[in-house]
Amino acid sequence: MNHLKKGICGIIVLTLCAGMLTGCGGKQETAETESTPAAEVSAASDAAAESLSEAQESADEAAAKEKLTAFLEGCKNHDLDAILSVADYGGLYQALEGDAFDEAQFRQNLEAMLCDSFESYSVGELTSSYQDLVTFNGNVSSFLREMEEEPEVPDDEETLRLIGYAKQTMKPADNRCAFAVTVNAGGTETTDDLVMLRCGDTWQLDLVTETATRIYQNRMYNAGQQQE
Repeated sequence: MNHLKKGICGIIVLTLCAGMLTGCGGKQETAETESTPAAEVSAASDAAAESLSEAQESADEAAAKEKLTAFLEGCKNHDLDAILSVADYGGLYQALEGDAFDEAQFRQNLEAMLCDSFESYSVGELTSSYQDLVTFNGNVSSFLREMEEEPEVPDDEETLRLIGYAKQTMKPADNRCAFAVTVNAGGTETTDDLVMLRCGDTWQLDLVTETATRIYQNRMYNAGQQQE
């Protein structure tokens, strides 16, 4: 149980604290050498590779922001299809409810949960770094390994469905972009980070944290019931 808690907490902390990890490096002294044609070619190649990487990052940031904006517009305009094209709430809630899942009721509940929760919004600066992606992927891989271990208390049906959903959908991301999103509700502004994940060519709102947290909460509840 402690191992599971550690893996999930890693995912949650990273999601809530996107952009707070920083890296530092020391200065290095190098001897000056005379440039050679080969060295110049190598330097040019390195510069081209760095430029290409920066261009990819810029394109990824723009694509992630576009998808996040589509999600927020969906929430604002009661467009459930737009919401579900960016966030797999349907898959998550089918895993939660199993045979009791009702599509019409689900859409009604989703609208009540996400729509009309704010009057306006703004998507701010990118708050995540490459190191956040590396750490996130490490936590996801660790969590999935932990799902292969036998729990201290047998899982109930809901937890087993959630684990199946996690194994099917949760995977290391090709990129991760967190943005500071400010919403205005009733004259009160609040700002939180919202995270987008790219797997292949597809950007989706991050539901990893919610899935992992529900599995952990279920296992903690089951363990508590066993002790009573």
